[in-house]
Amino acid sequence: MAPAAPAKGDTPAPQAVPPKRPPPRTPQRRKRGWLGPLLLLLLILACAFFAWQWWQGLQRHQGDWRAAVAALQHGHEQLAGDMAAEHRAATERMAQMEAELAAREQAAPVSGEQHWLINEAISLASLAEQQLLLTGDPEAARRLLRAADEVLARSEAPETVRLRAALAADIEKLAAADHVDLVAVMLRLDGLQQQVPELVLPRRERTAVPAAEQAQPVAPSATPPSFWERLLSRLPVQVRRHQGAVPLPLEADSRQLLRLNLESVLQEARLALMQGRAPLYDAALERADTLLAEWFADSDPAVIAFREALAELRAVPVTRALPDIGDGLAALKQARAGEAQQ
Repeated sequence: MAPAAPAKGDTPAPQAVPPKRPPPRTPQRRKRGWLGPLLLLLLILACAFFAWQWWQGLQRHQGDWRAAVAALQHGHEQLAGDMAAEHRAATERMAQMEAELAAREQAAPVSGEQHWLINEAISLASLAEQQLLLTGDPEAARRLLRAADEVLARSEAPETVRLRAALAADIEKLAAADHVDLVAVMLRLDGLQQQVPELVLPRRERTAVPAAEQAQPVAPSATPPSFWERLLSRLPVQVRRHQGAVPLPLEADSRQLLRLNLESVLQEARLALMQGRAPLYDAALERADTLLAEWFADSDPAVIAFREALAELRAVPVTRALPDIGDGLAALKQARAGEAQQ
C-alpha cells in the first residue's frame, strides 16, 4: 500500500543521511606509513656512526697528546740531568782553577803582580793604537803610551826594561808625527761623495765609420766556433765596440754605474784612512782622479773643484800622521804569552 502523500502545506520530514565510510587504504598509503620510521632510524644510525667516528678520533688525538707530553717530560728530565752534570763539572773545574791560582800566588807572588801590570800596560797600548786610528791625534796616543810605561815602571822584573824600550820607540815615533785632523779628512771625503750625482758628463758624438769599412763584408771564419763562443752568443749580453773614444752621453744605466764606481772609490779611500793604510788611501784617490779626468767634463766648475779637493787630500801627510806604533804592543803580548807558558 502506497504511503500517503503529504498534505499540502505540510513540511516533509528530514530523511536520515547514512554516515560516510573512510576510503579504503591503498598500498601507497601503507608504504608511506612505514617509510618515515625507516628514515628516522637511518638518521639515528648515521648520527650514531658519526658520533662513534668522532669519539674514536678524539681518543686517537688524546693518545697522541699524551705521547707528546710524555716525550716532552722525558726530554725535560734528560735536559735537567745534563744541566746538573754540566753544573757539577763546571763547579769542579772552577774549584780546580781556584786551587791552581792559589798555589801559584803562594809559590810566586811577584810573578802574579807582574802579570797584572803587563795586562794593564797592554790595555793602555791598545787604547793608544785605537786613538791614533780613530782620531789621528798623536799627542793623545803618546799620553796613553806614557801611562803604560809608568805602569811597567812599578815592576822590578828585569824583563820590563825590554818592554819599556819598545814603548819608548813608539813614543818617539809619535813625537815625530805630524798632527793631522783625520776626522776632518773623512768628513771632506763624505762631502765629495755626496757631490758625485751632481757632476756633469761631457757630450762626445760617435766617431763616424768610413763607408768603405761599413760596406766591407765580414768574411766567414774557416774554423767552426767553439763551445764557449756558441754559449756566449746565446747569452743576453751585448758587447759594444767603438772606434776611438766611447761616445757620450752614456745611457742611464752606464751613467749610474760610473757614478757608483766613483763613490765606491771614495768609500775605499775613507776605509783605508780609518784603518791607517796610507798606500791604499793614496791609490784610491789617484783612481778617483783618473775617473774624473777620463769620463767627466773638464770644463765643468764642479768637476774642477772636485779634482782640486782630491789633490788637496792627496797632499795630506797621512803616512806621517799615522806611524806604526805596534812594536810595543807586540812585545807586551809576547811577554804575556811567555808567562802563560811558564
